[in-house]
Amino acid sequence: EPKIWFTSMKSLAEVLSEKAGIDVSSRAQDIRADLTALDEDIRADVDRIPQSQRKLVTDHEVLGYFADRYAFEVVGAIIQSSSPEAQPSAKDLAALKAIISDEGVAAIFVEPGNHADTARTLSNESDVVVVELATERLGRHGSYDNFMRYVSDTITENVV
Repeated sequence: EPKIWFTSMKSLAEVLSEKAGIDVSSRAQDIRADLTALDEDIRADVDRIPQSQRKLVTDHEVLGYFADRYAFEVVGAIIQSSSPEAQPSAKDLAALKAIISDEGVAAIFVEPGNHADTARTLSNESDVVVVELATERLGRHGSYDNFMRYVSDTITENVV
């Protein structure tokens, strides 16, 4: 059974109990069970993808936690910086195009509205699809569970 990150630290439920005298242990157990089930569902979906195809290219450095958790490799990003003002150089794009080709990447995942022109150019030159993947907010998904299923489904449907 995979170790889930929240089992390795003091839970919010424990802190609330110790510091405020509020017992939410029953609800915490329910949430833990829900997150465990979500993790197992995502892992089952991902496990259908051969390891050799678990390669991600994004518009900026995002999806690292997802990649680490579910054995993907982020092989490249259009923007190699967390700065919103950063722009890729021609040399950076040529290197990313080579990575896409060498690694057999099937898709470039971009935040809606971010670096669309650059992603389309790479797509046209590298025979990959550009897939919009909103990862910066829950948005229309409404819950963490729905959001993670959306992220997982979008990735697993487009990496092969």
